[in-house]
Amino acid sequence: MGDTNKRVDIEKLFSLANDLIGMLNDGKDGDSLMQSLESAKSLRSFCETNVHETNMSLEEFQKRINGCKERIDKVKGEVMTDSKLNELQAELEEKMHIEHLLLVGDELDYLEQQRISFEEQWQLVKQRENNMRKSKDAFSMCASVTRIIPDHTNKAKISGYIVDRSKKKAEKFEFDPAMPQFEVISTCNPCHELPCYHQVGWLEKLTLNLALIRNSQISADLI
Repeated sequence: MGDTNKRVDIEKLFSLANDLIGMLNDGKDGDSLMQSLESAKSLRSFCETNVHETNMSLEEFQKRINGCKERIDKVKGEVMTDSKLNELQAELEEKMHIEHLLLVGDELDYLEQQRISFEEQWQLVKQRENNMRKSKDAFSMCASVTRIIPDHTNKAKISGYIVDRSKKKAEKFEFDPAMPQFEVISTCNPCHELPCYHQVGWLEKLTLNLALIRNSQISADLI
């Protein structure tokens, strides 16, 4: 805004105008008239300058006002942006939480499958242990009742040991499963030394023994 000393004094302006009118009415000489005209020109120039400066000041103030409005609008936009950003941040955190829960659920499902698999394997191990115990019991019964201990090292033939507790020794026997029973009896020399060889039913007993041996081999294959 222009200097306050340059402001137009309305009363002074009216006074100068009245003096000019008085001078014209009194009909003074041309010099006084020329002085009045010069004063009027000076006053007009002063007023124009003052008006120009005032307009410049108004334009400057208007620019400042517009700048303030722009900054206010920008601040409002930034506030709205922050609010939107907070909303997006909350939405992102919610999605991340859901994804975390899904991952935890998948991990729990995987652990549950592992647990079921371990339980199944444990059941198989227990079943194998039971089968092994049953096979051992069968071997023990076979050795106790028939005095024959089967040998599973040779899968192609039926072999084993005939135990003689009185002599504290064991004789090995071996023959082809496809061999006829009378050949088995004739080739199984240690069998002739058994006390029950000449008793009735020896063939039936030997057949029973061979069946027990085969059953023991089948049980061993299942282990």
